[in-house]
Amino acid sequence: MNIKNPHGKGRVTTSRTDSVALRRFDGKTALVTGAAMGLGAEIAKRLAHEGARLLVADIDASKGQQLATALAGGGHVFLEADLGRTDSAAQLAEQAAAAVDGLDVLVNNAGIVRPARFEEISDEDWELQVAVNLRAPLLLTKALLPLLRDRGAAIVNVSSEAGFRPRSSKTIYDTTKAGIGGLTRSLAAELWQYRIRVNEVAPGGMVTEMHFASASDPAATKRQLEDAELDEGYNIMRRLGRPAEVAAAVAFLASDDAAFITASTLHVDGGMGLG
Repeated sequence: MNIKNPHGKGRVTTSRTDSVALRRFDGKTALVTGAAMGLGAEIAKRLAHEGARLLVADIDASKGQQLATALAGGGHVFLEADLGRTDSAAQLAEQAAAAVDGLDVLVNNAGIVRPARFEEISDEDWELQVAVNLRAPLLLTKALLPLLRDRGAAIVNVSSEAGFRPRSSKTIYDTTKAGIGGLTRSLAAELWQYRIRVNEVAPGGMVTEMHFASASDPAATKRQLEDAELDEGYNIMRRLGRPAEVAAAVAFLASDDAAFITASTLHVDGGMGLG
């Protein structure tokens, strides 16, 4: 990704969660993994603003609890979960069952990336990324099935454009995200017997904490990324996406507006690969 003009041509106006008038999730409950920050936090905010009660799941108890407390509406609950652990799905499902009687939305968003050149990949690199990015969505969906079944629920798996357009030095991450696509379609075929739709959102390059939190001036770096005009080969729109734009896509697929959509992938990438 090359930034050609960091001085404002990439500035866009996107919808804000505090201006959303839709109430598509009134009376519904949603669980979002990896919800303490980044895309997960924005997804949780969007669903809560549209009326959902949130189960906020994350390994970071401090940030996760802060988010659950700050969300619009009430009744939100933080659930601590280390999805890299083999027993995490069962434990998280037990916590969810103790908090609610049923789930209407499950967003498998949690993910981890550990870049490494192919010849330097370690067993630990493989095991951790596969565990969090691919195994956890499968096992968590299975563990939560009693809460999801026979209520017209929706599952949205957050993958990545990297699963469709792999890059060097991120072999494991890209492989796991490609696997999410296969998992999504397989689950869609099997779970419709329980009236559960399963879809996938594939974000392209995004302005998230992953790209600016460790900078010497995070706020300035974030503004630079938001304002940047990218190289014309990066995507058609020549800018990075915003977490709110992914959250809007997730909310659509999770809502009854997408009642006839399952086993599908929604690419939120500004036309990546066609620029």
